[in-house]
Amino acid sequence: MTTAKKSVTVEKPKAKSSFDCSKTVLYQRTKETFKAAVDIHSAASDSKDQREKAARYGLWKTIETKTNTKDLCHMINSSKKVKPTMGPKKSEKELHELRLRRSLVTMYEGSQLSESKYQSLRNGEKYITKVMPDHVSLLPNKVLINEINHKHVTQLRVFELCDINGCWRTLENLLLCLAEHYFKIRIDIDWFGEEGKFVVLHGCDGAPFGRNETGTSFLISFLNVKHRVLSCRHNFLLMGGNCEEDSPDFLKYITLISKEMEMIESKEYVVCSRKITFKFEYTINDQKMYAKLCGQLTNSATYMSSFGNVNRNNMSVQGGKLGDSTDKRATWQEWDTKKCLQDATAISTFKKKNPRASRSKVTQFIAKRKSRTEFKPPLGRFATGLAEPLHLFTLAWQHWHNK
Repeated sequence: MTTAKKSVTVEKPKAKSSFDCSKTVLYQRTKETFKAAVDIHSAASDSKDQREKAARYGLWKTIETKTNTKDLCHMINSSKKVKPTMGPKKSEKELHELRLRRSLVTMYEGSQLSESKYQSLRNGEKYITKVMPDHVSLLPNKVLINEINHKHVTQLRVFELCDINGCWRTLENLLLCLAEHYFKIRIDIDWFGEEGKFVVLHGCDGAPFGRNETGTSFLISFLNVKHRVLSCRHNFLLMGGNCEEDSPDFLKYITLISKEMEMIESKEYVVCSRKITFKFEYTINDQKMYAKLCGQLTNSATYMSSFGNVNRNNMSVQGGKLGDSTDKRATWQEWDTKKCLQDATAISTFKKKNPRASRSKVTQFIAKRKSRTEFKPPLGRFATGLAEPLHLFTLAWQHWHNK
């Protein structure tokens, strides 16, 4: 009698994952993976360096796409090759300063975020902070507002001398902070042949704010940063208030600024071990604001231009020439600063002698003196420079279509 033998099934050993295998096997798998990545992500005509670079880029994009945030942060944080390059651990004070800077940039860059939008951005990065303790996270909204209101990180001051609902900061402090900022970020600076001289652009304007209000601001920028001056990121707020752009209180503030400008131009400063000076070269404003800063009448006056003695009788002359104040052969001459100041004094005397004189009589008196100056320029000798071309361009096309 024979006994049937039982069949025995022998299971093949399972391949271990990359977490459990030996270093030799892991090295072999890494080598084969990279070789396959070279064939997939590069062209045969590329050089060896180009093929390897393409493979590394392809592998990284694959990991970035196919890995969730938790695992990706864990791999970076536990890597012996990447972790040392992340720098030494920062102190609590240094980390708080970095968080404050990032929070301010997030809150105010471009336009101010609402509380709910800011909190939404902060909630979206909470998990990253857990797996990466050194991550510069956003401050809670209440903490950020407390820093702004009580620690004066923006160095803003509330108006006290003028009846304006707004804030301002000292011009000298702002210019020194900006100079230090541009030196530290190592931006390309054009000195225009004079090393250390910052050419300052300044301008102000008002715009509708709310239903029955107007917001007015005064901005500062450096011409030395070249084309970047066109960006809002390189124009900085000196003053902001809830007032009309031609209100007496705002013009009083402009007068104070002009005195500070004269003081700043006469001094030499040292920033980042470099000697620097400031020159207030140009004022950038529209026609209405420019006329106010020069102490002149509006553009509807007999002499309508802030730049020369163009009047209603000769404004249609074709082929005319604009010369300086001493060029008598030119069709129009630039305004003479000394004469403008004399006219302002004469008009002030006329108003005192005739307190009940109508507005039309005042403007007629100014026109008889072949002038458009009504009072001394609030901006003083700094009321010279350029006009904003946008308004001129718009008004020119409006006049064209009205014809």
